Amino acid sequence: MRDIYIISVIIGSIPFVFIRPQVGVLLWVWISVMNPHKAAYGFSYDYPLLDIIVGVTLISLAVNWKSLPKAKPNALVVMLVIYFIWTTLTTIFAVEPGQAFDKWLGFAKTMLLVAAILASMNNRTWTIALVWVLVLSLGLTGVKGGFFTLVTGGGARVWGPEGTAWGDNNTVSIAMLMGMPLLLALRLSVKSKFLDWALLGSTVLFLVALLGTQSRGGLVGLLAFLAAYVLRSHYKMLATILAGIVLLFGILFMPQSWKNRMDTIINYEGDASATTRIIQWEYAIDIAGERPFFGNGFNAFFHPPYIHRYLVKDTSRSVHSIYFEALGEHGYIGLIMFLTIGTTSIVLSNRMRRYIVKNDKGKDEFAFLGYCTQYSFFGYAANGLTINVATLDIYYYIIAILVLSISQCEQYQIAREQHTPAKYLQDKNSFGQ
Repeated sequence: MRDIYIISVIIGSIPFVFIRPQVGVLLWVWISVMNPHKAAYGFSYDYPLLDIIVGVTLISLAVNWKSLPKAKPNALVVMLVIYFIWTTLTTIFAVEPGQAFDKWLGFAKTMLLVAAILASMNNRTWTIALVWVLVLSLGLTGVKGGFFTLVTGGGARVWGPEGTAWGDNNTVSIAMLMGMPLLLALRLSVKSKFLDWALLGSTVLFLVALLGTQSRGGLVGLLAFLAAYVLRSHYKMLATILAGIVLLFGILFMPQSWKNRMDTIINYEGDASATTRIIQWEYAIDIAGERPFFGNGFNAFFHPPYIHRYLVKDTSRSVHSIYFEALGEHGYIGLIMFLTIGTTSIVLSNRMRRYIVKNDKGKDEFAFLGYCTQYSFFGYAANGLTINVATLDIYYYIIAILVLSISQCEQYQIAREQHTPAKYLQDKNSFGQ
């Protein structure tokens, strides 16, 4: 029954995709993030739903290109393009071209969707719809995982959707961290009290699900998230109390097995998983020294000569860090590019705070949305220290949301300077292309 429903939704949406390519972009995000057909376990499980939507959406984008509301490019967009070109070059000159191409192809699909988002979603309706689709795609796992953790007392781990880039417990933790700020940002765009409370409740359940993953990287990311919130809050005492309540909940509610696992963050000497991470980080530095300029290409950590040369034990593990992943695969230049994208994202999102204070006193939904994304980036940066998800699609989709937010605020600022706010508001609330 689920198979029929999912197939019907996808096939039935195709005529609307030809009319509005934005519908195709939303479906593209939904399928790539949530993989709903993988939960059906029927004939739709291996059905190429995403390929169909991508093909139809690209055709519709080409046909409607001139009338699409495109986001204004900025420095962050340029950096993304340069970084993608660089990863393409490292793939061409990779030590394992076959393995490198497979991972590059996945990253290329992510960047293609980012390009489609920036080319078509730059108005109020479509941008807000994009955020809703993203958080709802994460929401099934977040809400269900939160309830599951409460019911089981945190005794079992929370896992993500099968077949996605965030299917294991560690990547679920980073997805929850990145999704929580978006849930809070959406509260400014809803007028219904029910939806407002639903978003707030979902945020709490996302947090509980994060703890339920029993991911040590998730706890590190959460601490960075809370620290950033306290430091940037105007009400530091209240923010500190809220952060303390969150940590107290983890200490009192979660079982002893969770506390023992979290204790290995500091006392890692006897923990094999934590110790092998350090071995893999050293390995990343070693192979980066082999080809420091062009790098080794995607999946270079599994290149047999490197394994025999630098690893005596622990040959089956991944590098477990976005930073060492970028270093080992794309060299020091690639790492600098990757760090520059992350830093620029945080800087640009933080600038939205000044915009809020100067222009709308916190009432502009796009300025607030852009500002909230920085907490997603803080969570990704901290949690990513122990997880190799440098190509995680959710991260790049949130960067695209930040670019859209900045573009919307710039349009509003231009309208204010030209003394035509009424025209801007009409455009802002339209459902057109």
